[in-house]
Amino acid sequence: QQLNLSYPDLANYFHGKENPTPSEVSNAVITIRKNKLPDPQFEPNVGSFFKNPIISRERLNSILSKNKDEKDLPHTHIGNDRVKISAAWLIDKCGLKGLKIGGVEVHKKQPLVLINRSRINDQDVFSNLTRAVMEIKQKVQTKYGISLEIEPRIYGDFKID
Repeated sequence: QQLNLSYPDLANYFHGKENPTPSEVSNAVITIRKNKLPDPQFEPNVGSFFKNPIISRERLNSILSKNKDEKDLPHTHIGNDRVKISAAWLIDKCGLKGLKIGGVEVHKKQPLVLINRSRINDQDVFSNLTRAVMEIKQKVQTKYGISLEIEPRIYGDFKID
C-alpha cells in the first residue's frame, strides 16, 4: 500500500526524499503536530476543537469565486462531489486568531485550538468557552455560510450550541 503524503506539511517535510518508510512518516507526523499544537501541560487545551467541514464541490467553487483572496483555501476532494475544507483556515480568515473571551483564547498559531488561560476548571471557564465557540461559529457562518461542528465530546450538564 502506498503511503499518502499529499498532506501539505508532510509533502514539505519530505520534499526531495523518495519513498519514506512508514516509521519516518509516523515520526514526521509527530514532529509536525508538536510544532503546530500547544502542549496541554503548559497551555491547557483539548486539541482541535472544530471538525473540518465537508461541503459540496459547488459550495467550494462559490466560496472561491466570491473573493480572490480565498483561492488558498486548503481542501481535499473526498469523492461524490464532496470536499473537506480547513476549519482552521475559515477561523483564521474571519480574523479570530488570538480572540480572548475571559480566560479562553483562540491559539495564535493554530486557530482550531482553544486555550484555557485561566488554568481553572469552573462554570466561568465553561461560560467563556461557550461564548468563544458561539462567536467563532457565528462569524464563520456569516462570512462563509458554513456551520462548524465541535470535535470534543462534552459530558455532564454542559451544553455548547
